[in-house]
Amino acid sequence: MPVVVDAELDTFMAAFDELRRAVRSARARTADDRLTPSQYDLLLPLLDAGRSLGLRELAEAAGVAPPTATRMLDGLQRRGLVDRSRCADDRRAVRLTLTSEGAALVRERREQVLAAHQELGH
Repeated sequence: MPVVVDAELDTFMAAFDELRRAVRSARARTADDRLTPSQYDLLLPLLDAGRSLGLRELAEAAGVAPPTATRMLDGLQRRGLVDRSRCADDRRAVRLTLTSEGAALVRERREQVLAAHQELGH
């Protein structure tokens, strides 16, 4: 089977590389001090609960699958917004809590959301 290299493939690969760089850049901008809507939705139940939650409990409250919650929490923990600790009753289970910085960010975002709703007359 002959290998076909053409200008369209080169153009596609260049565009794909540019997209990948743009996505990486956008992630870096949101990773420094803001919460994405998905991160906010995941962390809000932790703030509202006022106590630690298990992974499944948090994922259900946020409306996401546990593997999705785990991936998101990995990054949030690296940023210092969430603490994970082993459950005293079951060492396989993990309990999740917001750090003070995480709670402050979620509260700030909630105020922004409420202000936007009030502005829209809701």
